Amino acid sequence: VAILLLSSMQQVFAAGTLAGTVITNKAFVTYNAGSNVRNDSSAAVTMTVGYKVSINQSPVSNSSTSLDSTTVDKFFTIVNSGNYNDDYKFTVVNLPVNWTVTMYKDTGTLGAWDAGDPVISNGGTFPFGHDSAHTIILRIKIPGNLTDTHLDSVRISVESNSTGPSGVTRVGGTGLVYHTEKITIAKPVITISGSQTATPANAIPGAAYQYTITMNNTGTAPISGNATLSFKLDNGFSYVTSSGGGSFLIDSVTWTIPAAALGAGLGTTRTVDVIIENTSNNGTGVRVGTIITIMDAAATPVTRTKILYNDAANNYTKYASALTPITVAKASGMIISLWNSLAIRSGNPGDTIRRIIAIKNTGNATASVPNGFSFTRTVTAYTPTVGMHQRYDTATTRYGTYTVRTDTAGATFSFRLAGGDSAYIMIADSIFANSSTDGASITNSYIVQTTDGSPITPLVGGATTQTLSGNQTKVTAPNISIVLGNAIIAPSVGTNANPAPGDSIEFTITVSNTGTGTATSVTISNAIPGNTSFTTNGYGVGKGILVDGTANLNTGGAPGFASCDGTTLNAGPYTIAQSGSKIIQYKIKVN
Repeated sequence: VAILLLSSMQQVFAAGTLAGTVITNKAFVTYNAGSNVRNDSSAAVTMTVGYKVSINQSPVSNSSTSLDSTTVDKFFTIVNSGNYNDDYKFTVVNLPVNWTVTMYKDTGTLGAWDAGDPVISNGGTFPFGHDSAHTIILRIKIPGNLTDTHLDSVRISVESNSTGPSGVTRVGGTGLVYHTEKITIAKPVITISGSQTATPANAIPGAAYQYTITMNNTGTAPISGNATLSFKLDNGFSYVTSSGGGSFLIDSVTWTIPAAALGAGLGTTRTVDVIIENTSNNGTGVRVGTIITIMDAAATPVTRTKILYNDAANNYTKYASALTPITVAKASGMIISLWNSLAIRSGNPGDTIRRIIAIKNTGNATASVPNGFSFTRTVTAYTPTVGMHQRYDTATTRYGTYTVRTDTAGATFSFRLAGGDSAYIMIADSIFANSSTDGASITNSYIVQTTDGSPITPLVGGATTQTLSGNQTKVTAPNISIVLGNAIIAPSVGTNANPAPGDSIEFTITVSNTGTGTATSVTISNAIPGNTSFTTNGYGVGKGILVDGTANLNTGGAPGFASCDGTTLNAGPYTIAQSGSKIIQYKIKVN
């Protein structure tokens, strides 16, 4: 007996046979009845393929980082892996406060939002053919003012909305899936603070203070561009200097902070040095009792330290907290300083080296009665062969007319200053022209003391003795040497030592300065030897002299300032610095 099972043709897809497809089966039998062959068949069995719902997505969820106040695009793929066309309903089931999301079906470049992508309305449906796949774009707008490491999720449900073919039974499957986008905010978080050190500790005019501004990025992302830091000085301060390329203008120091210095977890510092202003009020500086504010946005005038930075989406401004104000103390005493020259200076024999020393009564209270001061010069180092003479000139203004004092026979003299006034002393070191040698020196220190205590009583921070030390005058004499060399010019019959009549010879004069000073007004002369003739066109028409390799007209002038009248060569005047030289060359012919 043979049984044959037959089925209808089926449409097969990746999701299986299409829903509604009819499957028919019938069995047949053949047998012998005696000598008769007989056939029979079963009743047909008919089945209709049920509607199986299936939604696949990839990925199920994403985790990413982002800045706040930005719009980001997130992508996932939905595949209708059921066995019939379906209408999928897209619904936003979780959306953080102030966040927005717009859903699109991608029709353009995969992984990019295009203006032509159709919007999928929230709670609306979108048709998906069986076995079809579409990329869904979630355009998420993240609000601002979120904190670093803030975590939120946007969740979307995708639900089957199809009823399947008419009369076809839904046989199950998964008809609801969820997609989640977890977004962590990663942004720079800059902290800024200031600290103060003071030297000296007493807050009198001229007192130096250093402020350190510390910036740290405690966030999880770097700043995206250079930052700007600014420090505004109070009216009671005068700017001195700042670290890290700070630029001072009017009343503020500004820095450009490289982005790399404020990466995630990194920090940097800058310093600014100031003094309590010491030039107002007749030179006494800020009055006693004045309050100097630091980094205080509530003060009048406003003083504050701030940093401006960005994270590519937002700009931020952070302010440093105010520091404790400074109350200016009452000061007495003086300041002694070197105004217009270096502590160590040098000169040639015969030069006079001048320094201006300023002595200032820095009492910051009213002082109507002049006070006594004394000025003393002390020689701290002396080279016996230095050969110098020193004198004192005085004036009441820094750049005034200096008068030679009549009492400078000794090393000490006295004077009187009213509160806030200054005296200026010119020290003139005259180096003897003939008795000084290269490297000789004299070193002086200058001491100023108050000679009475009224009306400025020495108080906290009031200096009654000041020393200005290490002022050295050094002799830097030039040492000039001259060398004359000769070289016979080929073709010649004779030699350097024994030239023949008609031979040409080139003379080279080398003048060198082996001293430490600069030689000025250097002139060179050389008589043309007897029995020879100066070659007037030795280096060109009318050019018979080389100066440092450059041809010079025999009549003199630029470029080499050398001349020859046929009997004598003259060159100069020149200035030859330390280790410098001047080379003169000319040619003669033996008669």
